[in-house]
Amino acid sequence: MIMYAKLGKGARTIRALRYNEEKISHGTAEFLASENFVKAGNLLTKEDKLDRFLQRTSLNERASGILPISINFDVSEKISNEQMLQVAKRYMAVIGFEKQPYLVYRHYDAGHPHCHIVTTRISKDGDPLSLNRGDLVRSHQLSKEIEQEFSLVRRMKQEDGEKFRVRQAQRVVYGQSSLKHGISDALNTVFDHYRYTSLKEYNAILRLYNVQANRGSENSRVYKTGGLIYHALDENGKRIGKSIKASDFFLKPTLARLEKKFALNAALTQENQQRVKTAIDWTLAGTPPDWEGFQQAMGREGIDVVLQGAKKDGAKDIFFVDHDAKAVFGGASLGPSYLLEAIRQRCATERGQEEELEESQRLRIRLGM
Repeated sequence: MIMYAKLGKGARTIRALRYNEEKISHGTAEFLASENFVKAGNLLTKEDKLDRFLQRTSLNERASGILPISINFDVSEKISNEQMLQVAKRYMAVIGFEKQPYLVYRHYDAGHPHCHIVTTRISKDGDPLSLNRGDLVRSHQLSKEIEQEFSLVRRMKQEDGEKFRVRQAQRVVYGQSSLKHGISDALNTVFDHYRYTSLKEYNAILRLYNVQANRGSENSRVYKTGGLIYHALDENGKRIGKSIKASDFFLKPTLARLEKKFALNAALTQENQQRVKTAIDWTLAGTPPDWEGFQQAMGREGIDVVLQGAKKDGAKDIFFVDHDAKAVFGGASLGPSYLLEAIRQRCATERGQEEELEESQRLRIRLGM
């Protein structure tokens, strides 16, 4: 991933500001600067920030006034606050928002450097600044231009293992911090940055952060209305703490939005399957490791092995989360030889042969052969 910017949909003023200010209070963000406010940024209170936007949006209450923007950089980019602010100002200028009031926050809730910008689409004359589908395409092009202008680097070569290390959201540990913020951090890392084609695959990635998305039982109101709730999980994969509705998160990771991603990602993930299959085949070639060694070897390739979804017979499904391709694959989608039982049998069989050989060698020594 190199630099890219994302234009969000209209948001309520209070909600957009609260999201960023709460990140600051929890130590996962800092306020970088304000532009086109009456006071200097370091003198602004939360009320000052809110009042400025409310004053502007009051000029045209029919339009969607608040526009959230995020600018993301490669995980290898060592970018200072000053550089990040320069890029933010440059981006706002090229999309024609340099004269609009806006706030810039740097966030630390993901493995890559990124900032959030809160601004308004309402001009000082009360007219809404237009943003359409073409602007989203242009935003991507502008990201590339700014990347070259500021000489932002692509992913640097790193030592084996370090390249793929998950340095994004932390695992949710119930009772140690705000449950909602912990789950939110995981969703910020996974929802838009990984590719998955089903709720099971989505949950396989979330499982790495002790989080689960749940539709509820088929007879529940949540299921019947197409809702989705999120839970924290303990280390044994059991739900813990209260559930939180998808609509309660700023990101809005609802089932409807997920289903759109499922359809879009179905074609995109096919090209990355071969890397995972090759990694598995190489790991199991020759004298394969035991099950634990298999998981560790895959981890060194940047691929997490996740088991979940215990069925009535106690069986589980296996998923492979590729952090390099930012994609997840179920064993069933890779082929029969990549199912959980097939891989376990291969590991167990080879291990059993090694143990039998070692016992034979010990017997030979005792007999003096």
